[in-house]
Amino acid sequence: MNLGMKRKIIVAVRQFRLELSVKTGEALLEKYPDRELLFYTFYHDIFVALQNRGFRCIYIPEELNKVKIGEEDVKALTVLDKALIRKEGVNVNLMLQAERFLPKSEQARKSFALRHFAVFNKIIGQEDISVTFTLDHFVYWLVAVMVNFRKGFHFTFMPSGIPQNRVFVLRDAWHVWDNGVDEDAAGLLKTTIEKLALPPEKRLSYMAKPKTTSKGLMLRRFVSKFLKNDPDRLHKSYFALSRKEMVKDVLMNNRFSKRIFRGKPLFKIDYHDINEIEGTFCYFPLQMEPEMGILFYSPWFKDQVEICRLMSQALPYGWKIILKENPKMLTTREQDFYDKITAIPNVFFANPKMSSTALIKKAELTFAISGTATIEALLLKKKSIAFGRAPASFLLPHRDFSAIGKMDELTNYLLEEKDVRVDIEKWKRLLRGTLAVDLIPKKNETDHFEVAHTDDIISKLTNYIERAIVLSEKIYQ
Repeated sequence: MNLGMKRKIIVAVRQFRLELSVKTGEALLEKYPDRELLFYTFYHDIFVALQNRGFRCIYIPEELNKVKIGEEDVKALTVLDKALIRKEGVNVNLMLQAERFLPKSEQARKSFALRHFAVFNKIIGQEDISVTFTLDHFVYWLVAVMVNFRKGFHFTFMPSGIPQNRVFVLRDAWHVWDNGVDEDAAGLLKTTIEKLALPPEKRLSYMAKPKTTSKGLMLRRFVSKFLKNDPDRLHKSYFALSRKEMVKDVLMNNRFSKRIFRGKPLFKIDYHDINEIEGTFCYFPLQMEPEMGILFYSPWFKDQVEICRLMSQALPYGWKIILKENPKMLTTREQDFYDKITAIPNVFFANPKMSSTALIKKAELTFAISGTATIEALLLKKKSIAFGRAPASFLLPHRDFSAIGKMDELTNYLLEEKDVRVDIEKWKRLLRGTLAVDLIPKKNETDHFEVAHTDDIISKLTNYIERAIVLSEKIYQ
């Protein structure tokens, strides 16, 4: 894998994002013509499409299969691990725990991080620019930290719930960039708060229901994929399910199939209306699992049952915890989850259709691992706690309990008489780390999901990158 000595623009390409990735890479190459443009992907059809269009692309499953791990790779990964602990307070083992496809056998787990590192150790040079449109697997997190530690510039564009319909521009799993452009912070804050009165599907593009695909078309696509000699499956990509796993996924694990076989939620609804809830309570909106909001934004606290238990024992006597299930998780969790969480004495469920904003307004406190509801509570001048380290959580006075929080401080926080307000300077900082573009996949005319890639979107993405790099010395000081 001879990649030359030039500095590179490295772009990850995922499904739904082929054209967005290509146009972003080409636009960045125009801004930085002294660099090489290199794509990498875990999908063979994308790899072929990029090669047919004359682009240099690395097919990662193939590289993982043929890579030879040397002693220099072991030493280099050890150095990176120590640097991560010293600078970020995390390590490679913690990063691996965020991976859904981590192998089960001891030997495979041992080589998983090393093989990925060995591949990218040959790809990533000094001062490279890397771009991804997701950060939901170990490999993307690894690339981010490797690029950053080699004095490069990593950019991940992740959808944001607050401010609505924007994207966080991340340097790593937690920290936003700063493009130095101050928008109308007060005006955007006012608009954001006003939109909280709308239902989630009206104010957040990722909550809108996509157009329904016919069951016949879904079945034909499944049969085609099942019978096809999938190159990703042949290359043992962990993104590709085996035929046995495909059948199991449809019958047992798939959210769609669970909705078919399970007609009702697996928990008792205690409150159907906001006015039925009496007394003092805390609101805990359950999050989707597995998803980046838990796996990556909160590497120390991942278990929502445990978070609920910890909060329960911190609450004054007589206080309740009101849970609301995430609409996308209805009927999909296992019964054991609900058995454990309802065994906590002061925990009760609200109807999933109940307004989250109404619950936040009536609750004494809103808490979550990393959910947007904690920021919504702050905007509504209500107390909130985020146990994780989401990009916007620096707005909150109590967050990231693994690093700066203390559990014994919770009771005092709940009882203190103090106005809750948004720090406008922190709000400005958050806005400078987000971008007003919509990168949520939507169905195109061929009934496939695709992310918009208009010239305006590409211009906004690449102009942000260029400006952030220019200002990067200020950011890293």
